[in-house]
Amino acid sequence: MDIEELKLRRVTNQFLAEKGEKLEVASALNGFQAQFMTNALHSMKLRCRDFSLETAPEGLVKNW
Repeated sequence: MDIEELKLRRVTNQFLAEKGEKLEVASALNGFQAQFMTNALHSMKLRCRDFSLETAPEGLVKNW
C-alpha cells in the first residue's frame, strides 16, 4: 500500500469523499468532536447528505 492509497482511505473513512447518512457517520466516527457547537454542525454538514439544521440533533446526544 503506497502513501496515496493511505490518503484516499483516510478521506473515505472520514466521509469526505462521499457523504453518508447522519447516524451512520456519527457511529463510524464515534461522534463529532468540537469545542463549539457551530463547528460540530459544520463537520456534520461536510459529511452528511441528510444534514438539516432543524433536524441535526435528532438521534444524537450532546456530551461534555
